[in-house]
Amino acid sequence: MKKKAAIINDELGTIALGFSISGYEISAIYIEHANQNAVSVCEKNWGNRVYPVDWDNFSLSDFVDVDFIAGKIRFPVFAMAANRKTGKAEDDIQKIVGLLSIKRPRVFLFQFNRISPQNQLFRYFLQQIRDIGYQLRYDIIDVRLFTGFPVNEKECFIYGTLEAGNNDLKFLPVSYMVNYSFDDFYEAKFVEREYCCSVNPKYLQNIEKEHEDAILCWRNDHYKEEQYIILNPRMVPLVARGDKIRKITHREVARLKGIPDEYDIDVRNKTWLYQKLMYCANVQLIRQLVSDSDLAVGERSFKQRAVSKGLQFEKIIKTYFTKKDVAPIKADENTDRLADFQFETDAGIFKVILKFYSGDVGTETKLLAVGERISSITLADNENYIIIVGNIISTKLKERMKRDFKIHIWDVKNLLWLFEEFPDIKSEFVSLLSYTLSGVEPQEPELNIFEKGIFLIQNILFLNLKITVMR
Repeated sequence: MKKKAAIINDELGTIALGFSISGYEISAIYIEHANQNAVSVCEKNWGNRVYPVDWDNFSLSDFVDVDFIAGKIRFPVFAMAANRKTGKAEDDIQKIVGLLSIKRPRVFLFQFNRISPQNQLFRYFLQQIRDIGYQLRYDIIDVRLFTGFPVNEKECFIYGTLEAGNNDLKFLPVSYMVNYSFDDFYEAKFVEREYCCSVNPKYLQNIEKEHEDAILCWRNDHYKEEQYIILNPRMVPLVARGDKIRKITHREVARLKGIPDEYDIDVRNKTWLYQKLMYCANVQLIRQLVSDSDLAVGERSFKQRAVSKGLQFEKIIKTYFTKKDVAPIKADENTDRLADFQFETDAGIFKVILKFYSGDVGTETKLLAVGERISSITLADNENYIIIVGNIISTKLKERMKRDFKIHIWDVKNLLWLFEEFPDIKSEFVSLLSYTLSGVEPQEPELNIFEKGIFLIQNILFLNLKITVMR
């Protein structure tokens, strides 16, 4: 049975979309009835699950019963006087406190605007939520490090769970960056006829750029070429292609927010749409927080969840090598900072890197980046790298890694073939995967170091395993 979520104040429905992609059933999306543009967008995409409400007259007891409540909160930027009871912001915050107190969902997640941790209303909110019994975590997340999208953007979240004993609530720190470029989000059809994408000529007088094709973002008093896009609804980023310069399109911003092209965002008020798109939650970030990190069930912290999968993969590979008479011996990790372990045979020295990516998005880019790092290392003629990956990798990419970087890839298909002789290892490995293996055929690795006559161990050096779960 799918878990259920209810979403509030999610004007474009992107938080709901992230939950839906993660497998949640969206029971209801509550939108302020006066915000007709938001109601229109959400109704076109979510139908009768959208409830336009007047929060001033809405009875919180009528809110649906769900496992998870998520949405957006806006705190006043300036500190408010203690115990102040008037003002819409304070009323809205108090309603959310009341909602959590009455409905007591197991878990909640709210996106909020960047404010000082000393903001009095923010501190009041946190204390009220703790008094209800929630354990809390709030953090500022770098969207680029979680999604790989080329944006200079940070989103703030408050997460809470009623689960007792979960004292280590942490958003998963992602240490690996996927280097997507704007070309991956570019809307190829030039929209020069759309008035909303034309640029005031006065802003074209002092542009600072080095390349013909560039993204230009507003810096102080002029547009400047940037590697990562700064989403500014007042001074909209510009896209330069040769001698043509236009504003970034609404669809391009939507793509940078992880919104699929089939999602209908069309409204008449294009200025409103620019603003809401640039301030909305990133769909892929929500998906990762909810799905990859198992945020929903609250069983473990984000970091614990990630480390657990990495350690399981490590354990499976170590067990397999041990059963193949390769006894792991710890050694100084400075021997090779990239390799997780290495072994030597009569055919040469093999350095092994373990990678377990939690999703397939950007996997090729990540592996190519590893190849680039390895290419900067001077190797002896008899040294080789093998990357063991807990994902399905295309034959084309395997061939490219071998051709360009002299790296062999063992992926899921190869591991299934290798693990055939040990059903217990194969079963544990399959249970680790988050997708079905229907139609996936085991495949012998091109480089099978265990083939008879090849695998004659002379020396084994196991380095400290440093598995990194990539996102």
